[in-house]
Amino acid sequence: MSLSKTLVIAAMLLGVATTAVAHEGAGVGGGLVSGFLHPILGWDHVVAMVAVGLWGAFLSTPAV
Repeated sequence: MSLSKTLVIAAMLLGVATTAVAHEGAGVGGGLVSGFLHPILGWDHVVAMVAVGLWGAFLSTPAV
């Protein structure tokens, strides 16, 4: 693929990009309780930690 075609595709993708809305409306509206509980009960954090655990298990003993 030529450089100009790559730049055109990249410009088109940047043109349709929207803002991120991570953690929007999850749990309590804000404050200490929400900030403390989200890493523990937030599904995205739980999935990430399970993935890290599985990755570590597949890497075997040196990773542990």
